Amino acid sequence: MPAGAAAALCRAHGVSQRPPAQRAPTIPKGLYSTNPGLPIRTRLNIYRFLLLGWSHQLITDREDVSLSEVYYINGNLRKYGSTRRPSSGARLRRPLKLSKEDKRALFNKLFCSGWMYQNEIVY
Repeated sequence: MPAGAAAALCRAHGVSQRPPAQRAPTIPKGLYSTNPGLPIRTRLNIYRFLLLGWSHQLITDREDVSLSEVYYINGNLRKYGSTRRPSSGARLRRPLKLSKEDKRALFNKLFCSGWMYQNEIVY
């Protein structure tokens, strides 16, 4: 088929002749960190090799890290979706039953009314 005929056929069906664009893989935000430990490039490589399905021993040999570090990063990826644990300030538990606004309203009610038993508080 001549090149002109292929171009006309692609135009007729609304298909581009260019190959589809390749998107860069998305990297979780937690990989970019200034905390001590492994360098960012090493963490990125371990993350990439785990996504490619490499064995832990191959990653250890390639990146010159301990086997336990590779297992640690793999566990963090499964638990938190990042190669690092979240900071200690992050809440991983269920959210509080009372929101900040509810706490403030309850405080104001108790402050104005004095001490009240739980059954006296109207919801």
